[in-house]
Amino acid sequence: MIESEKKRILVCKQLIEHSIFHLENNTFIDKILSIHHLHLAVEIFLKTIISIKSPKKNLHNINFYELINSFEKIIGEESLKYKSELLELNNTRNFGQHSYITLDIESISSFYYFTKNFLIYYTEKIFNYEFEYISESILIENIKYSKLMELSDKALRENDFYNAFVPSYLVLLSIIYIISEKFERDISLPNTITISGNGSFSLNDNPFFKEIDKKMDFLFEMLILLNLGLNYEDVKFIDKYNNIISFRIGSRTIR
Repeated sequence: MIESEKKRILVCKQLIEHSIFHLENNTFIDKILSIHHLHLAVEIFLKTIISIKSPKKNLHNINFYELINSFEKIIGEESLKYKSELLELNNTRNFGQHSYITLDIESISSFYYFTKNFLIYYTEKIFNYEFEYISESILIENIKYSKLMELSDKALRENDFYNAFVPSYLVLLSIIYIISEKFERDISLPNTITISGNGSFSLNDNPFFKEIDKKMDFLFEMLILLNLGLNYEDVKFIDKYNNIISFRIGSRTIR
């Protein structure tokens, strides 16, 4: 699965998640927009696959039914999984757009779940790649930062919060380092962190961040090495020999 394909699938993922944002607002217009987002996610996904498998096919002015039929032929399925639900989604979108008729929250929520399941199923079947693994980290143009955020995403999915924090914190430190150098000023990190669903807590009082603080020298060393052009795996390899190798940058000794 190449980067351009991942980016298109990411748009589909962002659209279905944003549909939940509208649904939670629970206004008439938000419910219409929620349905639109789900429908657009499916349409983009179908067109992405068709354009890859049949690059010469003209997708301009093609209707939803034709997209479904073309997709079925391309993947070699007589009956598309979730086909009836997708057609119902299309009809509901049309009712909202042309007749200003929408559904209740429960019905739209069911559209969300089967749309997501459709994307999960066919992303894995066609690309042999898990839909949940696609994240915003692929939008980062800096390769080092992108790879670090991929590591962070992977650890987060596995509920390994420490190893999710360290790579992302390295990226943050590197950005702070670049900004402070550019503007010739020190930039301090906050003493309090807020994590969605977990409230706010002090970095100084929380045992987890006390442990992180102990690792700050290690993080600083990694940051310097990354800015020298080494990747994360190189840095981990070098760290095995940190009692042997040492050099100085400015007033700091890097071991």
